[in-house]
Amino acid sequence: RPWRLEARPPPGSMAFSPAARGTSGAMPEAKDEQIQQMQAQIEALKAQMVSHGLRPGRAQIALLGCGRWSQGWHIPQLMANPKADLVALCGGRAVDALSKEYGVSGYKDLDALLADDKMVAKLDGIIIATPHAAHYAAGLRCLEKKLNIFMEKPMTTDVQEALELVVGAKKAGKTFMVNNTANWRKSAHLATTMIERGDIGDIRHGMVMFAVPLGFLFNDPKQEGWVKPSGRMQGNGMAWGQAAHTFGWLWMVSGLTPVKVFAFHGKSLNKDSPADVYDSASILCKNGATISVSCVGHIPGKKKHVQNRLFGSEGMLSYCGWYLIDEGDDETPDADPEGDGPLLGGAGDVPHSEGELKLERFDGKNRTVSGFEFENIEKGGDGPESLNAFIDACLGMKHFSGTTAKIGFLCVATIDAMYRSATSGQAEDVVLPEDLK
Repeated sequence: RPWRLEARPPPGSMAFSPAARGTSGAMPEAKDEQIQQMQAQIEALKAQMVSHGLRPGRAQIALLGCGRWSQGWHIPQLMANPKADLVALCGGRAVDALSKEYGVSGYKDLDALLADDKMVAKLDGIIIATPHAAHYAAGLRCLEKKLNIFMEKPMTTDVQEALELVVGAKKAGKTFMVNNTANWRKSAHLATTMIERGDIGDIRHGMVMFAVPLGFLFNDPKQEGWVKPSGRMQGNGMAWGQAAHTFGWLWMVSGLTPVKVFAFHGKSLNKDSPADVYDSASILCKNGATISVSCVGHIPGKKKHVQNRLFGSEGMLSYCGWYLIDEGDDETPDADPEGDGPLLGGAGDVPHSEGELKLERFDGKNRTVSGFEFENIEKGGDGPESLNAFIDACLGMKHFSGTTAKIGFLCVATIDAMYRSATSGQAEDVVLPEDLK
């Protein structure tokens, strides 16, 4: 962006030239005039940026997909974030109304946005919050425009498409994050550090369980995006809908690479819904470690339950707990039936949660960190840690990568192998690029 360079005085100017300084290193008397000229240049630059719809030092972000999650989370959080400007909305029936409400440019679809060269030139990144099946095409086109990408999970529902996005992100040299919010939590960062440091030695086995109260989605045949396969998908349901949360955490924290999967899928209790709701899998990893997986999509109440355990040669690491959600319910009660307080829904609401990160070693050097954070589904504020990391990346600032394109791909490849195994009744190889085999 040329206007970002105009703030720098020419290398040979009075501001930088050693010859302009006296023997003591002080600037000559003309320095006041030079400083005033530089200040005028900076003010002119700021005015130029404002004329382009920019504010200095703020990432310029577009949002593709204006559905429920964008309206409840992405849009208000970007508007409140001091390091970002939401400058464009596109895709969805609500675009016109939302663009007027928030005072940002609105586009019918991605084609219209990318055809606006002036807008694309000032964008630092784009959030892709469309239905899963649309992630691939949108992601590739945005990478071709050299945009940093923040994509909702799962990355895709097609392993070949996911691989092409990994290759595309590497070729473009741009940041590509998949919004598994759990992976940017402090506890996830700490767990990753513990494993990398060798606190439990070589990992030999893992156990992961994720149980969620989303039967109102998976048991409803009208929820086609959640229950019916599309494209080359061999199924749809709990695995595609929620297992990416678990696998995102597992593959990032453990550093393991899955190579073979054997799985069974239990179907919805509603015979009219084709969704898998009760999933079980065994995974073999590249280093010989094994993983036991259990995913359940229909439980009572409003809590999501997580059990993640890694067992190694020196000890074990556990991250287990629950957190309250309000994503909907078959009964939609006015308060938590277990009496834990009001349900989420308003800006600033903080999920109730309980759990801990626990390190247990054979030498007795144990450690327990109380508190449980997994998904960040808080409304209000300036957004989850994942969104803030993406904004920092767009600004060229130091950030934690969380779910990279590689981790996002491993999630897709694992879930794809689960569905293939459940269909074939045999263990299936995980589709991996050569550099991961």
